[in-house]
Amino acid sequence: MWIKHKANQGDTLQSIVKQYKIKDPNAVLKHPQNRKVLPLLKKGSALKKGTEVWVPDPKAKVYVVNGPKGQMILNEKEYKTYLSNVHKTMDRAYTAILFRVRIHNQ
Repeated sequence: MWIKHKANQGDTLQSIVKQYKIKDPNAVLKHPQNRKVLPLLKKGSALKKGTEVWVPDPKAKVYVVNGPKGQMILNEKEYKTYLSNVHKTMDRAYTAILFRVRIHNQ
């Protein structure tokens, strides 16, 4: 889901995002391996040649969902698991509501 980009002299967040056709630059900023270069990326500063920046693989399917702890970036397998868990939770809530309605109507 992620690939390592080795920066060319003068690369910035904007040039990297453009090169990989990334729609949301925040995805790059949120990757834990980018902590060391985060201040430079946020400022739009030029990176030194060879600086490693992790970017979403342009060939991979990536899903951004809002979770309890903010936005999460998931690969396809993680997204399917996430959806399955959401549906199970909704089914349990729906069943509980139906049970309460039946008790109330008796």
